[in-house]
Amino acid sequence: QSRDKPATIVSKMEVKATAPIRSAPPKKTYSVSSGYEAELWRQVSLFCKATAAVKDLSRDASVCIESDLATSMERMVSKYQEKISNVNRSEEENADVQQRLVHLLSVQDDLEKQKKETNIALEEQTSDNAPKNIARKEPLDAESEWKRRKIVYKCREIQNLISIVDTRLSLN
Repeated sequence: QSRDKPATIVSKMEVKATAPIRSAPPKKTYSVSSGYEAELWRQVSLFCKATAAVKDLSRDASVCIESDLATSMERMVSKYQEKISNVNRSEEENADVQQRLVHLLSVQDDLEKQKKETNIALEEQTSDNAPKNIARKEPLDAESEWKRRKIVYKCREIQNLISIVDTRLSLN
């Protein structure tokens, strides 16, 4: 860079809201003493412009990111609420199943007793001795009971007579 080429630096003055506004602020001109200084000020100016551009991009990105983040968070919250709802529904179903299980377990003993008695009754009725077993369990009326006792008495008498005959035969 040549030394005789002066660089012009323009700065903007800030105006406070309370100060009366008359006209545009005056432009200040500055001459640099060397080409190096001019290059330094040019780099400073480029840096300021790049920083301003980064600030603008950052502001725009934060707005986009915030809206995307909010949408993402809303989706996550709705999924979380759905999962909580599913858990609550599962807990209700589990409680219902537990109640039915407790009921079935309480009835199980009664059902086992009924099954055992039914199997015994079926076995008695289907066996060869079914008529005898049924007759033994049936109560007799008074007349039949009297005849039964009479038959039992005669049967014992006959058994006694048979034993007497057997002993006499064995003595001979």
